[in-house]
Amino acid sequence: TTTTTTTASGISTTTNTNTDTNDGIVMKENRKGMRMVKLILVSGMRTSTLLERLPYLPKADAYASESGGRIFYPTTPPPSTTRSSPDVSSSSTSSLSSLSSSSSTSLIWPVPFDGSTNDDLTPFGLTEDGDWRRLMSREDSAGSDGYHADVADAFLTDNTGGDGSGGGGNIPLAKRTGALWDFANSLVARGFVIDCKSYASCFRVDRRQQHR
Repeated sequence: TTTTTTTASGISTTTNTNTDTNDGIVMKENRKGMRMVKLILVSGMRTSTLLERLPYLPKADAYASESGGRIFYPTTPPPSTTRSSPDVSSSSTSSLSSLSSSSSTSLIWPVPFDGSTNDDLTPFGLTEDGDWRRLMSREDSAGSDGYHADVADAFLTDNTGGDGSGGGGNIPLAKRTGALWDFANSLVARGFVIDCKSYASCFRVDRRQQHR
């Protein structure tokens, strides 16, 4: 049984209560009788916000931003990584530039917390689920226009537009193609205010921003 709860802030929490060891969620009992489970963080936040908050979030097996529109997995950094952790203690959120290393791999540097272990504080990289992105980039889905000048692409490649998909600047909503943006533009035509800033695969309609 899977239960998903969405809060007023747009953050979704998914709880899996299956006990079947074949479902890929519950792994096995360890010697202490505890069960090892997969942890997946799902949120409606912008991908840029996810990158800023990752140093303060618990390590997970997967991270989904934009209400599941984008999926990322942690990766192990090269053994040669020696850069010191950036100082982010003076701010509740860190800038993306302070999270990126000067090498070809950008890293997340977890912030120490009470009871943290060496494993908790080990820096890690990210990789995006390419198969899911290709599905979301289809014209009958979100299309590819939202990924132009994408901050996550710049972070993952450590070079804005480094993979060829993020360059050229943001494409205005009115010029974006794809089923998602067609729907968004139809709402704009009806007088709705749409928030699509830094979104590649979803948008928000904030009731507080509506004129009527």
